Amino acid sequence: MLNKKLIAGIFSLSICACLPPARADFVALANPDAAYIAATNLMPIVGAEFDTVDSVTDGFNTAFFRSPAPFGIPLSLPIFDVGSVWFSWSAPPFAETDTPRVLDVTAPGIRISLDQPALVFGFEAEPQVFGLQTITARFFDPGGLAGTITQDVEGDAGARLFAAFDSRGFTDVLISGADDFGIAQLRYGNTAPVPEPSSVMLMAVALGFLLWRWRPRFRRSTTSLCGFSASKD
Repeated sequence: MLNKKLIAGIFSLSICACLPPARADFVALANPDAAYIAATNLMPIVGAEFDTVDSVTDGFNTAFFRSPAPFGIPLSLPIFDVGSVWFSWSAPPFAETDTPRVLDVTAPGIRISLDQPALVFGFEAEPQVFGLQTITARFFDPGGLAGTITQDVEGDAGARLFAAFDSRGFTDVLISGADDFGIAQLRYGNTAPVPEPSSVMLMAVALGFLLWRWRPRFRRSTTSLCGFSASKD
């Protein structure tokens, strides 16, 4: 029979895996799922198609567009609508919607500076031309470069999310790579996205399976998990 302390240790390990980082860790977020959307606020792209904007805001925080160099000059980006000038986007689960407002960015890229630091910041991006192109987003917090997300993104309905969590708060994001690309669905938040119930349930099932598989191995062993010691009673 499995040691009770071992069971408690493995349960604690599952809890540790679900908690947000306790220090200034950079955690990339894969897709715009329900947890990400619930934990963030959309900065809408407002204006008619072909209008240009140098920032977006939700009224509480503002993202300013500048040239890639530090303290660069302001940039005005044209607005395109998917299905009109911009041919296609991606669709859920890889994108929030397949018809977002898109801001067109040309080489050498763009620096997005936030008026207020945000624990979570993200956007979707897609090359203008068809085919795979590499897009890189470098996320900065008050301590400097916090982390980097690089993805090969398809220009034909292949938009992908570039988003992350950092407990120190993001101040700037530097985006580069493709010669011409669009960004959409800019979001920020000050709450760590919580795993969806389905994800937690899958983790519990996996841990239960491991317990069943490993039960003969712990009869005479001592194991430490998340600060718990387990041994046979």
